[in-house]
Amino acid sequence: MKAPLSLRRFLLLGILLPVSVLIVLNALSLHRQARDAINTAYDRTLLASAKAIGESLDVTGEDRAAAITARVPYAALEAFEADNRSRMVYRVSSIEGTLIDGFKDLQFWRGRLPQ
Repeated sequence: MKAPLSLRRFLLLGILLPVSVLIVLNALSLHRQARDAINTAYDRTLLASAKAIGESLDVTGEDRAAAITARVPYAALEAFEADNRSRMVYRVSSIEGTLIDGFKDLQFWRGRLPQ
């Protein structure tokens, strides 16, 4: 026959098990919130860089004869340099996907902006 569980062990298991489950759930939730905050900060930095590139666009001509040139300022890419060996690539293209400046092998983005 099995010995009865002492009151001390019963209370210890009754407290430790739920607390352990709550700690694990809290750690998972904290990880998700931290990841979302980091992604938001990185997305905002990318958006600021895109705006800096957009402000440096030069348009010559009118209507169908218009030509767009881009001068990408170093400040637009500086925030992403982790070290001197990093390689940052970008692509500035028209709505139709025509390359204006940057890395030609980088695919044209066809996504949607988040709300």
